Amino acid sequence: MPGLRYVHDHARQSTLYLLEERLVGFVSVFQNLDNAYDRHVSCHLVQATDYNYGLETPERKMTMIRILFVGQKPETVDFSDPALPPGFDADKINAGIAVAVAKIKERGWEGDTCMISPDETAGPALEKQLLSAHFDCVVIGGGLRIPPKSLALFELVVNIVHKAAPRATIAFNTRPEDTADAAARQLDAA
Repeated sequence: MPGLRYVHDHARQSTLYLLEERLVGFVSVFQNLDNAYDRHVSCHLVQATDYNYGLETPERKMTMIRILFVGQKPETVDFSDPALPPGFDADKINAGIAVAVAKIKERGWEGDTCMISPDETAGPALEKQLLSAHFDCVVIGGGLRIPPKSLALFELVVNIVHKAAPRATIAFNTRPEDTADAAARQLDAA
């Protein structure tokens, strides 16, 4: 019967229309919940990145590469140590640090330095610096790594970097002037 079929088709279309409206309503509700969740999560991700937990956000991906150069304060170095290259002094190291910072900037990166004393202030000073920003790479200077008597300080530095900046790559320079090259090696490898 044609009339019965029309009523049946019309009822089916009405049912489909109602289901579609409800589905659109549900989708809208879920989108609103999803947007609220994204805003909530994004707020926490930005906060987490601020504390340098290494979580990537769109805001983080848009920022410049940031390098931290960690070394011993030149004024505290024992230049009589035979493990150090001959002819080094505090003025040469300070000049090398200035060259390092300039070469980092030439590459279009942000560069910070953290020169620490070989005493109980080293750990807290480095941790404070690492937590102040997100660092993509931490370059540890040869003056902390080369002299055998600096082994404990070197281990302290490596462990603090590992804990406070777990997503940062770690690089080692041979002298202050090749800090940017050391960072580039590790950033390219990452």
